[in-house]
Amino acid sequence: MGKFKIFYLQEDITLKNIEYLKRTMNKLVYGNCNCIILNMEKVKYINGIGLETIIKCAILAKKKKKELVITNIESPLKEIFQIVAFSIVIRLFDSDKEAIDYFYQNNKFLKTNNSLGKPL
Repeated sequence: MGKFKIFYLQEDITLKNIEYLKRTMNKLVYGNCNCIILNMEKVKYINGIGLETIIKCAILAKKKKKELVITNIESPLKEIFQIVAFSIVIRLFDSDKEAIDYFYQNNKFLKTNNSLGKPL
């Protein structure tokens, strides 16, 4: 059991901010949190490099006995995630609360830990 973080993406994922996304996701995966929630409520577009970055981080997290989940995905992105079969690697939730409940039910972190990530 360990800590969790919620990373709130605040804009579409494009070439102008992909390096920031990569750095931040890597910090989360290599950091001291076991559960990473990627909130995509404000994301309407994600490029291929962004999709690849998230998948790679999810796979790396699993190797490190951590878990990355995604929440608050809007319709256009939901369709893309279904087409590329994201749900095989990453759990998708409609809300942060659903993700947190999932982590609690699976004893993935302590109730006293929670912190919010820096917005993108």
